Amino acid sequence: MVNILITNNNNERYEFTLSGVDVAFANMIRRIMISEIPILAVDFIEINHNTCYKSDTLAHCIGLFPIESSNSDLSVNCKNCKSFCEKCSIPLLLDVKNESNELLKVTSSDFKSTINIRPHMPIMKLKKGEFVTIKAYARKNIGKKHAKWQPVSVASYNYSKPHATTFKFFIEPTGALSSHEILKRAFEILRDKAQSCIEKIKI
Repeated sequence: MVNILITNNNNERYEFTLSGVDVAFANMIRRIMISEIPILAVDFIEINHNTCYKSDTLAHCIGLFPIESSNSDLSVNCKNCKSFCEKCSIPLLLDVKNESNELLKVTSSDFKSTINIRPHMPIMKLKKGEFVTIKAYARKNIGKKHAKWQPVSVASYNYSKPHATTFKFFIEPTGALSSHEILKRAFEILRDKAQSCIEKIKI
C-alpha cells in the first residue's frame, strides 16, 4: 500500500517519505512535479518605454517572477483566440517614473494586475527622470514547455537499498503553488494518466 508521511512542511522546504512504491513510481511523481503541473508565468512582454536597462534583461527577469496560481482557471490551450483573451491570459501593467533625487527601487510589487506576483522582487533602480512602462501577459502552461512554468526549483529524493520501497523526498517550491498543493496535483495528474490508460484498454 502506498503511504505518505510528511516530515517537514514550510514555505521554503517540504519533506515527505513515500513508501510502498518502487523507483519507477517515485521518479514518475518527481517528474510530474517538475514538468506537468500547470502554473502561471509571464509569457509576453511589451516594453513601451525603458530609459535605463536592456530590454532583454528586463524581459528575462520579469518572466521568471513566481505568480500565485492556486485559484487560476485559465485554459492552457485556448482555442478561442489568436492572441491574448480573458480565457487564456491576464494582463500586468508597470508604469513608473522617478521624480525624486533619490534612486527609486522598482519591484514586482509595482505591477498592477488582478493576480498576485511574489512581492518585493527587484527589477531595476531608476535615477531621477528615468521611467519604464511595460505591459505583460501571464499565461498558464507546464514545465515541459519552459522552466518558468515549473512550480518547484528542487524536487528530489533519496533511498538506500538497491530494491528500495521507501523514498525521502525534498521539495522547494517557487511560490506559484504551495508544496502541499504541488504534491496533491502530482498525484491527481498520475491518477488521470492511469485512468486514461484504463479507458484505452477497455476500447
